[in-house]
Amino acid sequence: MRLYLYLLFLTLGGMPFTSFAQEIACDNSVYLTTYSASGSNLYRMQVTAEKGIHDLEEIFVDNLLYRIGCIGYSVVDKMIYGLEFNTNELLRINAIGEITSLGVPTGLDTSLEYYAGNVFPNGNELFVIGRDKNTQLDVGYYVINVFNQQATTLEFEESGNVILQDMAINPRDGAVFAYDSRQNKIVNIDFGIVSNFLFPALAEEFTALFFDESFNLYGFGEKGSTVSQKFYAINKATSEVTFLEDGPLAIDSDACACPYRMDFLKKMTPNRAIPCQEVTIEYSFINQSGMARTGLSIIDTLPEALTITDIDLGHAFNKFDAQINSGVGSHILNLSNLQILIGDIHIITVTAVVNADGKGAFKSQGVLKNLPLALNPTIFSDDLGTSDINDPNTFSVISADNPDFRDSISYSCDNERATLYAAIPDANAFLWSDESTGATLEVMESGIYTVSMETDCEMYMDTLVVNFDRITPFVDLGMDLSQTLGVSFTLSFDSHTETITQYDWQTTFGATFSCKDCPSPVIRVTEPTTISLTITDIEGCQVTDEIFIEVMNAKNIYVPTVFSPNGDGINDVFFLQGTTAKILVFQIFDRWGNLIFDQRNVEVNQPIAGWEGRHQGRFLDSGVFIWLAQLEFLDGTMDNLSGRVTSIR
Repeated sequence: MRLYLYLLFLTLGGMPFTSFAQEIACDNSVYLTTYSASGSNLYRMQVTAEKGIHDLEEIFVDNLLYRIGCIGYSVVDKMIYGLEFNTNELLRINAIGEITSLGVPTGLDTSLEYYAGNVFPNGNELFVIGRDKNTQLDVGYYVINVFNQQATTLEFEESGNVILQDMAINPRDGAVFAYDSRQNKIVNIDFGIVSNFLFPALAEEFTALFFDESFNLYGFGEKGSTVSQKFYAINKATSEVTFLEDGPLAIDSDACACPYRMDFLKKMTPNRAIPCQEVTIEYSFINQSGMARTGLSIIDTLPEALTITDIDLGHAFNKFDAQINSGVGSHILNLSNLQILIGDIHIITVTAVVNADGKGAFKSQGVLKNLPLALNPTIFSDDLGTSDINDPNTFSVISADNPDFRDSISYSCDNERATLYAAIPDANAFLWSDESTGATLEVMESGIYTVSMETDCEMYMDTLVVNFDRITPFVDLGMDLSQTLGVSFTLSFDSHTETITQYDWQTTFGATFSCKDCPSPVIRVTEPTTISLTITDIEGCQVTDEIFIEVMNAKNIYVPTVFSPNGDGINDVFFLQGTTAKILVFQIFDRWGNLIFDQRNVEVNQPIAGWEGRHQGRFLDSGVFIWLAQLEFLDGTMDNLSGRVTSIR
């Protein structure tokens, strides 16, 4: 199947809109609609990489007659739009769950059923997929303008039958992910092509997909059932799923979120300068709003002590359409009609010079305008050099009568030599207290040293204090260790060095690290090994220590004899626990010897890989069952286990 979805991204212009009461904040909240025998409900929840799904709350219970689907969030008016399944009405939903019917869109084929849909990042259009009621295959593709309720059909080419249940858009790069219920696969929609061969088939079935602002993909569905009630995290690269927690019971569901954001950062280098010195101002943009943004403008009133000399729009901006309304020759930057592409950092670089008579301390902050309502139409720049949020940049001019330079001294690792750097490295002339005339001076004794620096505007004097009473760096990993095979633990070290700039953990063999460039990695060892750590301080000096880790080859497996798959959240799943090992085969048989569960190539201690007491989607009655397991441990040895387990419903 070929979907020309790229046509949607060409419609980038904004639509006039009216701001409605109870707007839905673009705060990474997820909205879930469910449909069951009792009707429809709408839920709001939070999702984070650390906590997964949490704070699930029901928004309304008064609209049970609706069956809501194909929902998506509009960044233009901060509302949710979707279709009513039975009547095909376009619905608008606000933050407290109030529903407004906008009628059946003109041009929409009402003979089809619509399960999958989403509002695209431009905020104007709801894309929906129509399913033939008889063949239950996707056959119609429509873009609905949510502001004039006009539906436009999209051409497509058939290249394989799919049944797309829901879709979600990655805010980082605009990639479209969907779930094909015909093949039970996560699929990509890229440049109009549905790629359903990239991922393996899943045991889980999803009725809703959504992203968070950290580009993590999630799904709501069930394992081997048509009833949705569980939340999963989905690996975008492999489609591997991880169970998070149970959700509300539903026959059908849909979900949407606003994971979009635009970051506007500003950096001034240096932020303390002398008259006639050049200053670089970088404006950085991180567009994670799902699509390119056009027609933007930037206004920044720089300190009056500066005069702009050059503007580089960079490769990410359309230089032919961008307009420079003010810039070179003034201290006011005014740019319009900018296009900021989606994805990684894009930079505008402005060069300025400090005026000969410049003086004083200043604060300045740029303004980015004309973004959609949900992204904030006006964004103030954030100083890249601080941890504060949306704070202005500070800038000051250093005067000759009170220079207050910051000493720049580097010491040798043996603490016997020091290199002094002139505070104005591009000055016209230098004169040190020992009559040296270079931009740097190497000394071997503690003391006070002075340097005069002549520029085009002023003569400056600086004083530097050298002190060799410094403690040389060291690192200590402690005593050698003994650890159980495959058990993870955290490494630590002792050091008085406060200016560590780099960590480098290494092993001879038989160990894996959670990270090798962090202060406290989590490590797992499979055989005796030597671990070393090299730290580098701000002076570039390196010291190394190492320890030996002995491995205790303990292989303990615990298998319960009773479990109760009754849905109370306690002991609902039968699974193997104990020392880290891979389960090559895990099978369960009934008392007549019939195979009712077969799981392969999973890890121990994983409830999601266990048996929930069901066979062919149905819970079995209480009884005694036989289990067999073949395990492979981290050292390569294998073991075969078997036993009985009692299921109590």
